[in-house]
This record gives sequence, C-alpha cells and structure tokens, in this order.
Amino acid sequence: MTKKSLEALKGSIKKWTGIIKRTEIDRGPSNCPLCQLFWNNDGNCCRGCPVYAKTHTLYCNGTPHETWADHHESVHEDYGEASIVECDTCVDHAEAELDFLKSLLPKKKKVKK
Repeated sequence: MTKKSLEALKGSIKKWTGIIKRTEIDRGPSNCPLCQLFWNNDGNCCRGCPVYAKTHTLYCNGTPHETWADHHESVHEDYGEASIVECDTCVDHAEAELDFLKSLLPKKKKVKK
C-alpha cells in the first residue's frame, strides 16, 4: 500500500469514527478520502483503492457501506447526500464499515526478541 493510500485509508477510518460519534456526516464520495484519491471518470474508477483490492467491486459494493446506504434509503428515505446515525441499526452499520476499513490496514510486523 502506498503512503498516499494509507493516509486516505486512515482518513476514511477517521470519518467513520466521527459518524459513529455523531460528529461527522457521510456525504458519500464527496467526503471520503479514499474516493477523493481513487474516484475518477476515466474508466478506472476505484482501481488502486484498498477497498477495491479487497472486494474487486466498484463503488464499495459488497462492503458494509452498501448495507449502510441501503438502510438509509429504505428506512430513513435518505438517498446518500448527507447520511447520519439516526437509529441503533445505523450505528451497527457504521461500526461494521469502520471495522471493515480497519481490517484493510497493513498488519504490523512483530519484532522478534
């Protein structure tokens, strides 16, 4: 993972931590550091993103973010322009997204004694 990718991943983790704490709003790609780095319109959208490397799908499909977005659309009639935690299920989905993003962090190497 490149340094820029790692910084963007950490920024996305910070975003989802804030969403859970209710200090941040999910505005989809417009406030996602990973999307800001990897989203483009040249046909290579998402290529190189750590999420894409894990899922091999575009637009975070197959991740907890997809479930979060579906929940907001079906339950809160919110279509992704500014999603916030509105219920306990939202918290569950946001925590799942945060855990997923954290799972993408490079594993720390153990120092042998």
